[in-house]
Amino acid sequence: VHVSEIANRFIKEPAEVLKTGQIVKVKVLSADTKTKRISLSMKALQGAPTPRARQEPANTKAPASLEDKLATLAGKWRVQTPQNRK
Repeated sequence: VHVSEIANRFIKEPAEVLKTGQIVKVKVLSADTKTKRISLSMKALQGAPTPRARQEPANTKAPASLEDKLATLAGKWRVQTPQNRK
């Protein structure tokens, strides 16, 4: 089993997830009789990964307008819009 087919997340080494001699279930992805190779996947049996929810800081409110969003991103900078440019 290739390292990229072990888990749905990035792993540097198979030892992060597996132990030597461990028996695992795999799905056969392909078999090539000419080269005598079989492609196996543990990841295919795990299903689709669940997307991570974006976590907002607990003490902040979501900005209401585009200007508020830009001001939040800009920090202490003053954001000029056509309405407040004088």
